[in-house]
Amino acid sequence: MPPPPVRSVLWFRKGLRLHDNPALLAALEDATEEDGATPRPGCALLPLFCLDPWFVDPAAGRVGRVRLSFLLESLADLAASLRKRGSRLVVARGAPETVLPAVVQEWGATRLCFEGCHEPYGRARDAAVVAALAGAGGSDVDVRSRDGATLWDPAVLVALNGGAAPSTYAAFQKLVARAGPPPDPAADAPTTLPEPGSGSGGSGGSGRGWEGASWLGGGDGCAPSLPDPGWGADEEGTAAGAARRSARLVGGETSALAGLAEAVASPAWLRSFDKPKTDPTEASAGPGAGAGTTQLSPHLKFGTLSPRRMWRDVSAARAAASGPGTDPPVSLAGQLLWREHFSLLLYSHGDRFTRMEGNPVCRQIDWGAVDEEPYRSRLAAWKAGTTGYPAVDAWMRQLRATGWLHHLARHVVACFLTRGDLWVSWEEGRDWFDLCLVDADPALNAANWMWLSCSAFHHQAGPPGGRAGEERETDALPRRNALVVPSRPFVRPPPDVRPRCPPPTPPLPESLNPPHLCP
Repeated sequence: MPPPPVRSVLWFRKGLRLHDNPALLAALEDATEEDGATPRPGCALLPLFCLDPWFVDPAAGRVGRVRLSFLLESLADLAASLRKRGSRLVVARGAPETVLPAVVQEWGATRLCFEGCHEPYGRARDAAVVAALAGAGGSDVDVRSRDGATLWDPAVLVALNGGAAPSTYAAFQKLVARAGPPPDPAADAPTTLPEPGSGSGGSGGSGRGWEGASWLGGGDGCAPSLPDPGWGADEEGTAAGAARRSARLVGGETSALAGLAEAVASPAWLRSFDKPKTDPTEASAGPGAGAGTTQLSPHLKFGTLSPRRMWRDVSAARAAASGPGTDPPVSLAGQLLWREHFSLLLYSHGDRFTRMEGNPVCRQIDWGAVDEEPYRSRLAAWKAGTTGYPAVDAWMRQLRATGWLHHLARHVVACFLTRGDLWVSWEEGRDWFDLCLVDADPALNAANWMWLSCSAFHHQAGPPGGRAGEERETDALPRRNALVVPSRPFVRPPPDVRPRCPPPTPPLPESLNPPHLCP
């Protein structure tokens, strides 16, 4: 006798993709015929995304326009992919702990599936949703959380390491060597998905707690408009979106898989990839040109690209290249391991890992009178790109307009803000990057700011990741300034009256060549 019909709500948060999506497969379990592709009669699948005010409300100051635009592009792409498979994506606005119980009740769901989140807010949010669902009479709903945001399940790694995350990259490498290779990516999504069907809230917009819900993805497949009229134009005006797209930073699974295919199409490039040696002034040269990076970090952040899919494809392409090559930590696989290491530290330490006070891995540093002048003026000049250092200022304007900086550019502006010149707390930089970066990730953002300010992981006075006695990033500013071109939009003449920042020395060259739109 066949099992009763399954009505699954597939709650998207990150993991905005159909490839390697274990939560999607969990939602489809017992919902298809024996061939695994044909939907069973009476079964339904409701793909849902909540515009969580904690995240999208401009007053909260947690996300900038650029990253939100990337999210909306990703949702539009996901909706188009679902539509090709006979399904649709519904987008609701509201707190998930309010929206989900209402959707489950009104649509008559028997199952709720989602990709597990290991970040502190996500873990608390998911627990609140499950509690609210039980409180609303949904205790009989089958709730299934599946891991897919990281290469390894962090709970497994922490348990294997005796209950805590390793504090160094070398120790982390030893841990994952004991854990074995990451699990293979999950099977691809079926070419046909169960339709959402109907329910009292099935068409959206009529249910208590999810007013404003609507089907996303009409015939044109365009991204929806920004979800709140409080979002004004960026400093760079309407050119910001064009600048971001010209930097190849377009949201969606389609763009993510195309970027991955481009990277693995050049095994020789993968074999010799050395992250510190990539060029922060390269704008459009792809991986095959040997200069750029992959620019896939925003897709890993939003889950439009599976880390396990990337690991598998990169590993296979690297194995196909003959001859010696680079290894972690500088290889491309090594970059995924950095992401995994810092994510595990956040999972282990929780919110403490994202701040200085109470953080067991972070030095406690006196950054001065943080609420007074001239500290605030120095910070404001750095944010605005008006310090008087052309390379720093160009990169800060690029950050605001495109949401993207090459990692060496991030080194320069972070060192300049903290230990290099301005002596401003890394937490200020963390918050600004979290607002502006299209690929902002709480674990990586906090870890890299601690690293670059010599607050954790790296305590020598040389360049981050370098050796004692080597040139500091800020000492290299005259050389960086020599890499600028006046025709580029983010390079401007130094202001006549500079803010309270140290004057550049030695004198700047007359001809500048910009780091515009670095890969």
